[in-house]
Amino acid sequence: MLLDAFSLSLGDFVDDDFVTVTSDGSLTSQANVAGVVPTQRAQTLEAFGTVHGQQFVEWIGTGSPAGQTLSLDAGVSGFAIATYRVKKIAIGRLTSAASSRAGSSTVASTSTVAAGSSPSAVAAVAGRSDRGHRM
Repeated sequence: MLLDAFSLSLGDFVDDDFVTVTSDGSLTSQANVAGVVPTQRAQTLEAFGTVHGQQFVEWIGTGSPAGQTLSLDAGVSGFAIATYRVKKIAIGRLTSAASSRAGSSTVASTSTVAAGSSPSAVAAVAGRSDRGHRM
């Protein structure tokens, strides 16, 4: 059985440890380093909650997933990929609305950016440029 971890945020596989073989701890290193778990016997895997600063999303591929746990039947072959993504956070922003004769009003809106985003990405979502000054 082939295993790996994939970052949906980066669009690439990550080379970090990401799994524990809970049914046979002696296979954990092989699972993380070589990306292989033998299935002569049924195996149970537990994906780490975070990898490379990103949160676990789901298992894709062969096996029976239940949250971060993946159950593999004896004799099964194929692949399983644990997917991870940067947690997105909402950032509120105030924007000016059309002014009325009595005065101006303010409207709140919400945008979403990924946690750990660059200052320029956060500034772009907030509706301003950070060119020429540091955030």
